Amino acid sequence: MFNSQCSMVNIRLSPHFSLFEMTATNHKVENTPTVEAIVNLCRLCNEVLEPARKKYGHPIKVTSGYRCKKLNDLVGGVKTSRHLTGQAADLRVESKELGRKLFDALKDQPAIDELLYEHKGSASWIHVAWAEQPRHKINLNYEV
Repeated sequence: MFNSQCSMVNIRLSPHFSLFEMTATNHKVENTPTVEAIVNLCRLCNEVLEPARKKYGHPIKVTSGYRCKKLNDLVGGVKTSRHLTGQAADLRVESKELGRKLFDALKDQPAIDELLYEHKGSASWIHVAWAEQPRHKINLNYEV
């Protein structure tokens, strides 16, 4: 059976981010984005993640980008999640120091709608979302 993820491996959304990494999942769920979601992912990568990567000076590891409804439900995402429209990504935090540096690089991006340094137990990650009219909702200590 053909897996549509295979066809997305080499599609670049920006110099450092691919469609594959923005849609990849560890779950056995078909997670092919709509055209609108791909456009939104391009904007997320080019307007938020690329400028932050340049300022951060290190690669940024995306753990969750676009999520179809089934995947979003499976991982416990909220029904209004920006992941559903390709406007959000969750980012791996390698260490507390690097996580804070990445957070600081992201918070300066003008298109930021939400920037949350999330934690649950000992796990932590950064959630970032963009919007046409950003609210600049920024929280360095967001408990899930």
